[in-house]
Amino acid sequence: LDNTLSLFAATSVTSIFQNMVPALRPFCDGSTSCWRAIGSSCRPCNLFRPFGSETKAHRRSEAGQHHQQQGPHHRPHQQQQQQQQQAQHAEPTHHPRPVHRGILNVGGELGRKRGLHFETHEKPGCLQNAGFIWTHGLTSSMKDEAIGGWPFSGVVEIGSVMPLTRYDARGHGSSDEGCAEGYTWPALGKDLVKMRKAWKKEKMFIGGTSMGAAASLYAALEEPSAFHGLILASPPTCYEQRQKFVPMYLENVENSRAGGLEEAMRVAAARTRPPIFMASEKGRRLFEVGWSTKMAMGLKRYCDTLEGAALSDLPPKDQLKTIELPTLILAWKTDVQHPVETAKMLHATLPNSELHIASTYEEIEDFPRLMTDFLRRCTE
Repeated sequence: LDNTLSLFAATSVTSIFQNMVPALRPFCDGSTSCWRAIGSSCRPCNLFRPFGSETKAHRRSEAGQHHQQQGPHHRPHQQQQQQQQQAQHAEPTHHPRPVHRGILNVGGELGRKRGLHFETHEKPGCLQNAGFIWTHGLTSSMKDEAIGGWPFSGVVEIGSVMPLTRYDARGHGSSDEGCAEGYTWPALGKDLVKMRKAWKKEKMFIGGTSMGAAASLYAALEEPSAFHGLILASPPTCYEQRQKFVPMYLENVENSRAGGLEEAMRVAAARTRPPIFMASEKGRRLFEVGWSTKMAMGLKRYCDTLEGAALSDLPPKDQLKTIELPTLILAWKTDVQHPVETAKMLHATLPNSELHIASTYEEIEDFPRLMTDFLRRCTE
């Protein structure tokens, strides 16, 4: 991608296209969006389409979304769309436009090709020999974080230090769906490794929140020499404590399949929410915005991802001890699904880690600064 951007600055599309196709192949979906993002026409891309089947499916999906928005007779998901629009317009969030968008083909368990939708952010002057890949949490997405469904919209600030790639994990956001086994944390870790291999950077860093933190740990174990640092934000429950939450995941699945996502939302609304979120307006909005994202997932994807989470756990401690990468661990108090105990265990187990625990929502909003400071230190 970096070589491609440099070529665009120096030469016309026509004269360089044959040279740039190999560079684009891992990071282009064959659509106009990825080319417009770097200021050029997509006409040549239509001749190659590196992810053919995904490109056609994505275009059909985009066309379907367009007709749903424009068609005067469309009704089935009108209420869900209204909820999403209200959530998006309730509090505008400044989110820089990505430098590049595309789809990465990562294959699939049953031989089907699957694509992960990604976007890359960077600011002028950032390091070009390094890169960071961020993975969101369970039932979240790039868009969900951007509109305030989970408190990590500020992660794009990493682009001031080095190029940042964010993506929708399989079954989330715009990415293709899989099956429950494909949503386990080890499987998501393998997707992250494939993302790393496609994005050829000299120094690679990875991290994520909740499910994304777990996927990052599995990726680091699979390729310990490929990465230069880790960021584990709001790590999830694990081991004995996690087994207490598995029935909750399965109950959510049962409620959803019996009464729809509306019933699942009603049950979730009755549960106690983390006090650290309820103490601020932004924190209180997480529930409504987050559930607009869950509604958009649809029943099957929502249930499959929860079943994948129920099958998952963190790697054993003896394996975690082998991860010697510089690691930043970020946690917050009073959230039983992302307990401080997990963060403290990781800090005690990972030999080269530092831990920060937030006591207020304002301190959570300071996490992007802690991330960028950590990455600057790692690259000095």
